[in-house]
Amino acid sequence: MKIDYLCCRIVRSGGTKIIAQHVKLLQERGHDARILTPDQEGVDLWGVPVVRVKAFDQNLLGKSDILVGSWLRDVETAARIRGPVICHLCQGYEPIEFSFRINEEAIPLKYRYRGTWSRLLFLRKKWSFQRRIRRTEQVYRLPTVKMAVSQALKEVIEKTHGGHCYCVPNGVDLQVFRPSSRPKSFESTLRLVSIGPIGMVFKGIFDTFDAVRLLKEKGVPVEFIRVSLSSPPDAEVKSGLVDRFLTGLNEGQMAELYQTSHILIAPSLWEGFGLPVIEAMSSHVPCILANSGSYRSLSNTMDFAYFVPPHSPETIAEGVLKIKEDGAFRERIIKRGIEVARQYSLENMGDTLEETLLKVVRGHKGSVIKDIL
Repeated sequence: MKIDYLCCRIVRSGGTKIIAQHVKLLQERGHDARILTPDQEGVDLWGVPVVRVKAFDQNLLGKSDILVGSWLRDVETAARIRGPVICHLCQGYEPIEFSFRINEEAIPLKYRYRGTWSRLLFLRKKWSFQRRIRRTEQVYRLPTVKMAVSQALKEVIEKTHGGHCYCVPNGVDLQVFRPSSRPKSFESTLRLVSIGPIGMVFKGIFDTFDAVRLLKEKGVPVEFIRVSLSSPPDAEVKSGLVDRFLTGLNEGQMAELYQTSHILIAPSLWEGFGLPVIEAMSSHVPCILANSGSYRSLSNTMDFAYFVPPHSPETIAEGVLKIKEDGAFRERIIKRGIEVARQYSLENMGDTLEETLLKVVRGHKGSVIKDIL
């Protein structure tokens, strides 16, 4: 198969990491897979070389078997190309994220704690969120083949827009993300890890901050580590709660961090998948997770982590103490986490991806023949 992934921007993010993994896995299976971009910055995407083009047009893309877009702009562009199958790689559902802001469950950082004027600006901004929801839904209504990165996301898309959505779950390299050879002591200072930009407020990072504050006020010895691809904003630095900021880590560095950490805290209101959770569980790190659909869908039984309700810093703090003090519980969720993580290997991801795309291409060629006849 000839598969072209369109990527209007070459930036390091969780979403572009999945694009790079897709292309690499397809190449390893003998397919002609590429990342095409008009972006003039960077020579690769997470180690996978990119092909620079002036524009995405019919002459360039018309002979591909499949065009894949994940950014909304790329999906819109791909939908105008005649000939190939057009796949929308769904890594999240933007209307849900904007709804959290409109409902004030996730207020952006720049509108927090800044008085009446800031409050008025935020109320005005809600109109912008509504417009972005409408635009996003227009893209999802395009006649594309939908391919979601989690079962929870697949169900949301099918329920909201009808039709069939394939599921190609994300995966991690289990040879990279593995446990430390040295046992960890939960009797000393606990290293708590929180991953993601604080500006993505639906990730519940503010709830994690409040939980860490409670723990430190109680005198619980913890080291709070924040990880993001970009530098932290001033408000996060001035909070005084973060002991270490780590930015721009590669996979090897992330693996080393997990091996020396005690607990991952990820109380997201919503995630398309939640890749750090699988990375952490593969590294034998117990997790505290929000009771959200994306995390629940990782396994049929919710016994692989300490689950908390949304917006519950007190319960997060209780979870830290439970994992610290209850050795039997801790070992139980670590063991189950390992079992769950093994289902999401890169090998499984590649096999499911190849099988799905082959099925899509065969179905497309069959429908073309029927149209001709």
